[in-house]
Amino acid sequence: MISLGLGKYTANYKIEHFKDKKRPETEVIYNYYTFPGATKQEINKNMVKAISSFINPEAYRVPGMQGDTAAQLEGYVDPSYDSAMTKKGCRIVEVPFVSKVTYTMPQWEQPKNVAPSLVADWENFYTALKTHEKGHADIEIKKFDAVYDVYKNAPTTKTCEELDAWLQAELNKTRKQIEEENKQYEIDTRHGELQGARL
Repeated sequence: MISLGLGKYTANYKIEHFKDKKRPETEVIYNYYTFPGATKQEINKNMVKAISSFINPEAYRVPGMQGDTAAQLEGYVDPSYDSAMTKKGCRIVEVPFVSKVTYTMPQWEQPKNVAPSLVADWENFYTALKTHEKGHADIEIKKFDAVYDVYKNAPTTKTCEELDAWLQAELNKTRKQIEEENKQYEIDTRHGELQGARL
C-alpha cells in the first residue's frame, strides 16, 4: 500500500466500482472548549486563553496570518491508495476515502444573573463565528471533491513510479489551490469580522 502521508488506511473501495460511486460522505465533528466570563472583556480574554491550550497545533493555518482566535476548522482526508501492475500498465486497484471536518468552537459558561444584552451579544457573535467556520468547511469539502476526482481520473501508466508521481503532482496542485482559497477567504472576511464574528 502506498500512502501520501496525510492519514491512516481505514477503508477500501474497489476501483471497478470506485469510478461509478459518489464521494463518500464527509464526517462532521464538533469539539467545544469552555470558559467563564461576566463581561465582554472577560469573555474575550478567557476565550483566547482557553482555545490556545485546546486547538490542534498541527491543524491548517494560513501562512503569514494569525488565524482565528475563537474557533478552528480542521480538514482531513486520507489519500492512501493501492496500485498494481496489470497487462496494460500500473493502475489504482483500491482506494480508501475517509474525509472529516472538525469544528472547534467556544462554549461560554454563563454566570447567574448575567445581563440579557450580553447573552444576546454572545448569541449573535457565536452565530457569525459558526458562519465563518462553515465557510472554511465549504472550502475543505471542495478540496475533498477535487482529491476524489484526482483518483477517478488517474491514468494507467507504464510504471507504478510514474503513477505515484502523477498523483503526487495533482494532489499538490489541489493543496496549493485550497491554501490560496482559505487565505483569500480570511482576507475577504477580515477573519470573520465582516461577518459579525467579533464580540
